[in-house]
Amino acid sequence: MVSSTTFAETDTLVFRSPFEEKIILQAIQRHNPDLVTLFSVINTDSADAAQYNARLNKFYAFLDSKVNATKSNKQKAKVIFKEVHDYFLSQYEEHTSFKNVFENGRYNCVTACMLYSIVLKRYGVPYAIKEKPTHVYLVAFPGSENILYETTNPKGLFVFDEKQKKAYVDGLIAVKFTTQEHVSNVGISNAFNEFYYNNDNIDETQLAALQYMNFALTDHNNDRHQDAVKHIVKTNLLFPSAKHQFLQLNIIGTALANSKFDNPRDVMYISEYANACRDIADKKRVVTMFGDIIQKRLIENDDQAFVVNAFAICKEKIRDTTVVKDISYNYYYAMAYTQSTKGDWTRSLEFANHAFEINPKNITLQELILRGVVLSADGAPNNEKASKVEGYAEAYPFLQNNKSYKALLIYAYVFESYTKFSQNAEVDGYAYMKKAESAMKSDWTNMPLLDQMIGLMYAEAGAYHFRKKQYTKAKEILLEGLKVAPNHSEIKARLEIVEDENMKPTVYKN
Repeated sequence: MVSSTTFAETDTLVFRSPFEEKIILQAIQRHNPDLVTLFSVINTDSADAAQYNARLNKFYAFLDSKVNATKSNKQKAKVIFKEVHDYFLSQYEEHTSFKNVFENGRYNCVTACMLYSIVLKRYGVPYAIKEKPTHVYLVAFPGSENILYETTNPKGLFVFDEKQKKAYVDGLIAVKFTTQEHVSNVGISNAFNEFYYNNDNIDETQLAALQYMNFALTDHNNDRHQDAVKHIVKTNLLFPSAKHQFLQLNIIGTALANSKFDNPRDVMYISEYANACRDIADKKRVVTMFGDIIQKRLIENDDQAFVVNAFAICKEKIRDTTVVKDISYNYYYAMAYTQSTKGDWTRSLEFANHAFEINPKNITLQELILRGVVLSADGAPNNEKASKVEGYAEAYPFLQNNKSYKALLIYAYVFESYTKFSQNAEVDGYAYMKKAESAMKSDWTNMPLLDQMIGLMYAEAGAYHFRKKQYTKAKEILLEGLKVAPNHSEIKARLEIVEDENMKPTVYKN
């Protein structure tokens, strides 16, 4: 069953006007709006409703004396039926709206029942509204006199032929609202009627919904997809039920099949379609449709604002957490990829991090993250490289076994160590050197360019001790460097200088 807050309260695309939205919200929240206004708001606003009420008041002035003269409930019911019909109703029309009762006398069973319910309520006559296949009627004084108000022939609602019934029943089987075994036992027509109609009474708010349903089906059959969706959504708001949910699913599905996904309205339709569907295939279709939005609006047109807004709508309104999760992953990955093409690796990694939280094992995402890590670290200030690169392994554990990341981490440590020794910061220089050496011991494959930089770290460490006239320590660290980079020319040159200095005779001063 669709929640009464779906679409309402936030979406103006569904409503014809703010006034219509206000009246429908009052109805679904059981605030008892004026019935004339509720029944006519489908295509009129407050000024028209006021005129219709004025005409009713004029009629009541005429009818009061006749009703007061009646001697029994049956007589009262009959007088009201006859006088209402004579005064207001002149021509039956299958597809019409409540306003036409007042403007030209045209009516069908839904709008006639609306009119009679208003008048009966005015005179305190109890009544029940009955919905049957293709028909709505009233019973005055139900449970006692049971006086039938048969206002028209049974064509006031949309008429389903046998072919349409079979198509809908097949759909009901597909989404598991019924079973093939049950349909075979009771027949297609009975299965259809069981689902769409029952013996329960309906109230005035639900009666208003049936007028919207008539409009929705008429629009749907005439390929007016946007209007059909608006009307079926309001049907389901006013009269939440499995049958209306099923109709809504089909009508929105047709609208989406004809959509170019270039309007926020289409995103609202996707959200409502997702909330109405039960079948896994339909749920996957929702994810695919959001993927179409990403492709058409983001990848092809770089309309990031539209996609950001579309994702916000879907994330807020879709209730199925699995669907939201799949949409979220596609959105975050697409945004990460788009930012990467613009060279904004900081933003790319922000989006990629969200995608990684959802699906950390996706290889394509891991490759994008790795590239972002490398390029983002490359653009970081020199004094932040090591800490920034270290942090990535905590956020993305898969990097710990990635050779490219290890090379980046070693480079960051080596660069930091080299810088600290050049600044005569011995403690920090050795701290980063130890981190570099530890990283090199873990499944390390030598890389010529990185080996050159590693050699410079040892060469600079030796130079630091040379400057401190610590020739033995300088020689020790330079020899250690040769073990890692045996052909490093800078280490060899520094080592020669240190050894020459060690060979100089000691000069004693008197």
